[in-house]
Amino acid sequence: MKLLLLRPYYGININSDFHGDLGIAEISPSIQPDLSLVYAASIAKENNSVKLDVIDANTEKLLPADVMRRINKEYDYILLKAAAPTIKPDIEFARYIKRCFPSAKVIISGHVAKILKEWIKRNTQIDDVSEIPTENYVYKLINNSIDNIKLNEFPTLDYKLFPYRNFVDSDGRCRATIYMSRGCNMTCTYCPYKAFYGDSLEFRGTENTINDIKHILELGISNIQFRDQHFTSNRKSVIDLCHNIQKQNLKFNWTCETRLETLDIDLIDLMTDCGLNMICFGVESASDETLRRYNRIKCDNNKMVELIKYLKKKHVKTLAFYIIGFPNDTWESIKATYDLSIYLRSDYARFSIYVPPLCNYSNEINPDLFIPFENVLSVNPSKYLSREQLKFLQEQLTLMYYADIEGLNSSYEYHYINQKAFNRYAKKLRDRVENNSLIELYMLL
Repeated sequence: MKLLLLRPYYGININSDFHGDLGIAEISPSIQPDLSLVYAASIAKENNSVKLDVIDANTEKLLPADVMRRINKEYDYILLKAAAPTIKPDIEFARYIKRCFPSAKVIISGHVAKILKEWIKRNTQIDDVSEIPTENYVYKLINNSIDNIKLNEFPTLDYKLFPYRNFVDSDGRCRATIYMSRGCNMTCTYCPYKAFYGDSLEFRGTENTINDIKHILELGISNIQFRDQHFTSNRKSVIDLCHNIQKQNLKFNWTCETRLETLDIDLIDLMTDCGLNMICFGVESASDETLRRYNRIKCDNNKMVELIKYLKKKHVKTLAFYIIGFPNDTWESIKATYDLSIYLRSDYARFSIYVPPLCNYSNEINPDLFIPFENVLSVNPSKYLSREQLKFLQEQLTLMYYADIEGLNSSYEYHYINQKAFNRYAKKLRDRVENNSLIELYMLL
């Protein structure tokens, strides 16, 4: 079997496995691996019957014309990993590939592909659409199996299949990502991870996780991000992993995402002793009513303040996530959420516009629901605020937050300038393709 795994690029950096595998258009200069593709490639590489090629165009900055020049042979299967901010060009690119290579089976994968599966089947000649995580689909494809593969059965990650030196954080440091677990056992109904991965929570296992870490360290990478949706969901697993890191004297810096209420001083001390230098967590809203409506378990604000202070004392950076534009949000409720962010005073804050669970929409979902190169939908679920008002609030709250935390100069230099440049470029791309076929345009670049 000749298999090509493709992650496309259209001029804007897309972190395609973020936000529940929907992907986000990235303003910062960080370039993240798509972990689902890394695992998929590692699984395929283990099978001797597979001749595998990988084109990570997003990482190498290869536009579709560059990709087509690189595809210089026939494949049995070509899998394109799609993302919500680029789903329109993704579909057109997959169509174009099918026209150029009619004998190949062209597959489109990713959370957004699952959402649009019925539309894609009715309106394109794309051969198949994956409804499951890409790595699971590839396993079933190459093994001709109806059985699923578990996270603890994945082979050791093989980052050598990718241009791994180009995976960098916002400070330009080389960084790789791994799983210790996948899925989440919490009940938040707005969460895109639960919509894609379901209610299951799988664990990689300590030995497998340690092997993944060792592989990354052998490549000279000393910064690792755990992409678990709830890293400390199983305290025993975290403790066991940390003890093995200490026992084997593995030295690296790492980041994780979790729920603050699952942390305590003892666990923080152990994690920081093993290299933890940043932790990300969701706060979402200051409204107790909103949190209850979406089954979000609230963490006491004073407890969060104390934990954040202790993390700072241990030299651990903190990033808090907030959501604005819930259906019942008003100017006043969003101001309260901003006030809470200032009260908590994490090192960093991200304000995202609410994206409703897409299963709430009819079966007639089509690509027009997704605005090219943006992280919002063309529909607005808010009862009281327009999409333009929410976009204004998202940008202004970010500027206000960093002006308060870091100072006006830093807010201007690192946030205002970057945001404006991103907005101009995204608009330029949208304007250029408004009356043209996206792929025809890209093939001329």
